[in-house]
Amino acid sequence: MRTDDLVVAHPLYLALGRTPIERLAAYRALVGEAIPAEETDAIHLNLQRQHAFGSRRLQATIEAQLQRRAGPARIGRPRKAESAL
Repeated sequence: MRTDDLVVAHPLYLALGRTPIERLAAYRALVGEAIPAEETDAIHLNLQRQHAFGSRRLQATIEAQLQRRAGPARIGRPRKAESAL
């Protein structure tokens, strides 16, 4: 609870209350809420498969930056090209 000139509170945090005590209490209540089981299951699944957890747009951004797949690949063998048939 010390002040530091290098640390600036985010506007959303400041909107949680009028005083530092109110903000701290509101933040603790917000963070203390349980995450739904289906969301934690999705997080675990993506972590195990080493996929980015987020929207398709987020995955596309990550793929563009890393030049590698960030989400699941299509299942099965790739189709043969028309010229190979």
